[in-house]
Amino acid sequence: FLLSSGWHETSVTIRLPQTGVEHVSEDEAPEFEVTGFYHHNILNMIVSAFQNISFLDYHLKGFQEMWDPGDGHLAEQVYGEVYTSEKYLEIEDELHPEPDCDGLETVVVSCMYYSDSTHLTSFGTAALWLIYLLFGLLSKCVHAQPTSGTAHHLVYMPSLPGYIRDVYKQYFNKPASLGILTFLKQELIHAIWKKLLTAEFLKAYTYGIVILCVDNIQWYIYPRFFLYSADYPEK
Repeated sequence: FLLSSGWHETSVTIRLPQTGVEHVSEDEAPEFEVTGFYHHNILNMIVSAFQNISFLDYHLKGFQEMWDPGDGHLAEQVYGEVYTSEKYLEIEDELHPEPDCDGLETVVVSCMYYSDSTHLTSFGTAALWLIYLLFGLLSKCVHAQPTSGTAHHLVYMPSLPGYIRDVYKQYFNKPASLGILTFLKQELIHAIWKKLLTAEFLKAYTYGIVILCVDNIQWYIYPRFFLYSADYPEK
C-alpha cells in the first residue's frame, strides 16, 4: 500500500464490555487497538473519479425511463439503474443547493458501498475485509465489465485478531462469549466508519463541493449514501 497512491495506514480502538461491569462513562471501559487498517479518503476518491475519463459515461441527472408496448397499451416505467430509480429522483428533488453555488448545476453522487472478505494466501486463513466504493451514476452494464475498474478499493480492514480473547480474559477473568465477540466485530466496523467519515466529507455531504471535472466544467457535487451491502455481522 503506497501512500503516493492515496492509501493511509492507521489503527482504531474499540471498548471492551462485560455484562455486570459498570463504568461511570464508556471512556473508562478497557480499550483494544486494532492495527493494519488501510484506507483511502472518500472525498478524494470522488474528486478523482470526476476528473477521470470515465466521468464522461456518468449520468449526471436522474430521469424516468419508460417503455411503450404499443398497440394502445399504457407506457410502463422501467426500473434498472440507480439514476432511474424513484429513490434517486426523490433525493434530487429534496436537494436545496447552497445560495453561493453561483448557478452551477448540481449532481447527486450516489455512493454504493460493498463489503466482502478476500484471502491473502492460497494456504491458511489469513484474510482482509474489503470495502468497495461504486458510483450509481454509471450503468450497471459498465459495472459488470470485469475490466471496467469501477469498483474502487476504499478500505482494507483487518479482522479482530485472535489474541483479543487473551486480552479480554486478562481484563475480566472470564472468556469473551460469542455474543461479545460479535458485538466487538460490529464495534470495529463502526470505529472504521468513524475514521472514514471525516469532517471534510461531512461538510461536502451537507453543503456540497465544487469540482472541476474532466469535461472542464464545474459541477456542484453532493455525495449521498445510496447503498451499503455488507456480509453477516458475526463474520
